[in-house]
Amino acid sequence: MFPVPTLVADESINQVAHLQILSKFSQSETLLRDVTATYTFLNDSVEAARNVIIQHHDEKIFLNVDDPSKDEWRWEAADNLAFSTHDVEEVQRVRHFLTPFKNLLLSAGVLPVYQPPVADASPLNSDSVLLLQIRTGFNDMRKARQFIDVVFVPSSGPQLGEGEIGVDSELVAHRNFLAVYTDYFRDAFCGNYKEALAASSSDPIKFPVDYPKPCIAAVLGEYPRIPISRDRCMFMNS
Repeated sequence: MFPVPTLVADESINQVAHLQILSKFSQSETLLRDVTATYTFLNDSVEAARNVIIQHHDEKIFLNVDDPSKDEWRWEAADNLAFSTHDVEEVQRVRHFLTPFKNLLLSAGVLPVYQPPVADASPLNSDSVLLLQIRTGFNDMRKARQFIDVVFVPSSGPQLGEGEIGVDSELVAHRNFLAVYTDYFRDAFCGNYKEALAASSSDPIKFPVDYPKPCIAAVLGEYPRIPISRDRCMFMNS
């Protein structure tokens, strides 16, 4: 006569194979009863079945839903589940339906608590982080057209008419930020030129430049993935 643990382990192999088949069918009440019964057996027999269950840690055999009678069924692998309060990246929290089968899930490799990796961060008071925060803040305001006072008019493409800021709204900017950035803009915006006259978000200074719109937009940060050579955008260099 075989020892009881061996018999349970053998039956666990059959039950896991049964789950693999069940996970391929469309949801139904009959299928739900069968899935629940299979989970219950494996959960109650987890000590003897542990070595069998862990071998299937990467297979989508766990019905991870809150209410299987109402929710759309979603099968997940133990590798993509965690006993957490919320989903984090590709790791899904264990939903209500699976919580009674905690022993089974842990044996299959579900994480008790998922802690996402945290990259080393630079000190918040470092000059580089502070500079990045300032630049990001200015760019966010520029995109929202907050406190902007200049709009660039490219040498090619559609030209701006009176009051047509929205046509090329990505070409707006802050004169004070640009004046700090290069001597070119400091001279233009702080000298005795019309570009130095009073302006506002509703009535920005129009600044014609001999460069196409993609070049200007790339320099201003709207299209960071467009490769722009230095000789194409020399107006930003001192």
